[in-house]
Parts: sequence; C-alpha cells; structure tokens
Amino acid sequence: MYEYILHCYKWKVKEIVLKVDSVCVQEENCYGNYKNILLAQRYDSISTNGGDKMSITKIAVGFCDWLNKISPRDPEENKVIQYGMELFLDNISKIIVILLIGIVLGKGFESVVILFTFCTLRLQAGGIHAKTNLGCGFSALLIWAISILGSLFFDVKVSFLPFIYIVSLSIIICFVPRTINIVHFSPQDKLRKKINSIIVLTLMMFVAFINPALRELIIYPVILEVLTLLPKNKINIKGEY
Repeated sequence: MYEYILHCYKWKVKEIVLKVDSVCVQEENCYGNYKNILLAQRYDSISTNGGDKMSITKIAVGFCDWLNKISPRDPEENKVIQYGMELFLDNISKIIVILLIGIVLGKGFESVVILFTFCTLRLQAGGIHAKTNLGCGFSALLIWAISILGSLFFDVKVSFLPFIYIVSLSIIICFVPRTINIVHFSPQDKLRKKINSIIVLTLMMFVAFINPALRELIIYPVILEVLTLLPKNKINIKGEY
C-alpha cells in the first residue's frame, strides 16, 4: 500500500526534486544543503499563506509519519514526500473550494467539466505558474469564473471550432511543454508531452463538436489553458505554484 501511495504522488515528488536540482545547478556544493533548501521553500510558502497552509503541513507531517511507521524511509526522502503531499493537498483544497462555490450557485456539474478539462490538458501541456499560493488560487478561480460566464452568455459556433483547434494545436506544437523545469526535459520527454497534449486537445475538441451542451464548458477552459503556454519558459529558483 505504501508503494502504491508513493506512486500516486510520483509526478509531484519529481517536480520537487527538479526544483531543488535547478537550484543546485546554479550554486556550487549546494547538494550539502539539500534539506535546508527544501525546508526553506516549504516554510517560505507557509509564511505567506498563514494558518491554512500550516494546517495542510500538519496533515502532511502526520500522514508521512504514519507511512514511515509502516515502511521507514531516509529522513531527506521523507521531507521530499512530505512537501509533495503538501502541494497535493493544497491543490485539492483549491479544487474543492471551487466545486463548492459551483454547487452553491447551482453550477456543480458545469464546474466539474471545466476543472476536468483545464486540469487534464494542463497536466500534459504545462503552463505559466503564479508567484504565490494566493495568486494560484485566485487564478484558478478566475479561470472557472470566465468559463462559467462564457458558457452562459457567449455561445461558441461550430464554425469557430476548426479555427480554435488549429490555433491551439499550433501553440501546443511550438510551446509545449511549458514548465519551469524545461532544462531537465530530454528531447524524448518534450516530444511525449507534445503528443499527449495533442491527443488530449483533439479528444476534447471532438467532444465539444458532437455535444453542444458541453461545448462552451470545454472550449473556454481549453482556450485559457492554451493562453498560459505563451509566456517564455524560465528556470525556477525559489519555487512557484
């Protein structure tokens, strides 16, 4: 069970390790301060987000302590897993908050479709990151709100779909993957991300074409995600959300 849970968070743990590596590349003998770098990133995020972040940290610490009792791990590895758990819980909490807002407003199903569409494409294509956790939460809420309002007031005609698909496809081919860890991606990794993003985009556009009821709920988050691919890649130093 322990190994299965670790596998579920593998993508987050890998992202954290890459962030630490990106710092080490630029600072000589930085590997000796690996633990301090990781703790500095975590406590910096705690200090900027108050009690909510501290509560998430406590949950992550307790969960990792429980896992460590089942199968002891190296302390530094535990720190990486703990930080990955914090990020996972933090992202899940944002999604839950947006879903609850959608349910209260009578837009629960629409919220699920929007978040699923945006997050699925983003997991493959990447995109710009906010500087702070608060900025990340606000950006997610803004994307949801724009998509909801767009679906209510601005219909997307079928004749526009080929144009949207071609433009989105061109941006994906040119800019994916959009990530702060781009220097760590091999040519094969980049190609795989491009192919996966193209497949996801094509499937979503097909669903939007054959299902008018879901069209705007899919198209608007797709457009917004594609727009986040346009800023130039940069190397992360301090950590972004």
